[in-house]
Amino acid sequence: MRDGTPGVETRTKDGLRCFTLPLSAVRRKPVVRITPPPQPEAATEPKRRPARVAQMLAFANDLQGKLDRGEHQDLATLARQMGISRSRLTRLLDLALLAPDIQEQVLFLEAVDGKEPVTERALREVVRHA
Repeated sequence: MRDGTPGVETRTKDGLRCFTLPLSAVRRKPVVRITPPPQPEAATEPKRRPARVAQMLAFANDLQGKLDRGEHQDLATLARQMGISRSRLTRLLDLALLAPDIQEQVLFLEAVDGKEPVTERALREVVRHA
């Protein structure tokens, strides 16, 4: 070999070069490391924000108010301006049909650490049975 290491160089039928070198494997014992115990994370305050359904209900009430005041011609026009389908707008506006006491409860819901207390679908079921 060129660098002076012992080995055998051969060629295959395809013209590829093969090198045969002596190798040896060395087993190492596992390393034991002693480290201090991990420090517990400081207790953090849970992150709270208004629940998604509360935001949607407030938005639905706002849209219903605009329609009632005549700021928009009809649902189709409003949906086009918002860039959503008319059926999606209708589903949003259906939330405004909830009884006032239920709406108040929903508006005060909070999502804690990203966990929503109720889904829009579940709330629509309440609207459907009301």
